[in-house]
Amino acid sequence: MPKLRWSASVPGYEAVVGRPLEVEVKAFSEEGRAVSFMAKGWQARQIQHAVDMLNGILYVDRMETKSFRRDKVEEDLPEGVPYGVRAAKVPRSRPKSSTGKRSARARR
Repeated sequence: MPKLRWSASVPGYEAVVGRPLEVEVKAFSEEGRAVSFMAKGWQARQIQHAVDMLNGILYVDRMETKSFRRDKVEEDLPEGVPYGVRAAKVPRSRPKSSTGKRSARARR
């Protein structure tokens, strides 16, 4: 399941990054012995993120582009922008009926 992701390498922004929920890890211990294990859930996400960082890949390289947004505004708003204006929310997909067509309710 995709999760909203942010990183100190791209401060002030966040995006949805889909990752497998489970990964097999093969590595070497500090003593040089081969080890392997299955990582699931949050641990699997963290390992994938760490491997990406070691390979120079940022979350923005894997993000769902339409989900990219500011996570907070730290600078002053431009002149003429009314106080309290917030960034647009990440668009949600609309539910489809069992026939694959959008229901009348979902089209509103």
